[in-house]
Amino acid sequence: MELVIFINLTLLVMIAFFLQSKRLHILENIFLYMMLVFFLTGYMGILYVNVGSWKVSSSIDLFIIFRLYEFIMSPLLYLAFFNLFEKMDTKMKKFIVFIAFVAIISSAQFLLVKWEVITFMDWHIILSSITIVMMILVMYVALLLFRKVLRREGIRE
Repeated sequence: MELVIFINLTLLVMIAFFLQSKRLHILENIFLYMMLVFFLTGYMGILYVNVGSWKVSSSIDLFIIFRLYEFIMSPLLYLAFFNLFEKMDTKMKKFIVFIAFVAIISSAQFLLVKWEVITFMDWHIILSSITIVMMILVMYVALLLFRKVLRREGIRE
């Protein structure tokens, strides 16, 4: 049951992302997606394999949900944030979008905890929220550096 619901949620996020008008260049979106998958899989792998702060369910259905979250839903939510963040013109709107997306990504992770896809061991959702904020900041710096390279190459104005 959870697998069907999560596949539908993932499809909804994918459709919403692809229908969203994007302010970022296509190369910036591809770069961010690759960086997000790299960092998110590393972060989640460290938490559930090395440190043992998370325990991922051994059920096949729940493990598929975790992988869908790790490779599709979470990176697309971050990408949607960056595309929407670029559209906002005032700092107040950007702050509201920032807070809203931290809440959305945290609630998606909280859903995984409620469905027992992941179990927190010496971890709390606040630590996940802090990690989400740090991930956004690191990805934004990487985006600015990549944008500088694109401008130097004459691809982006």
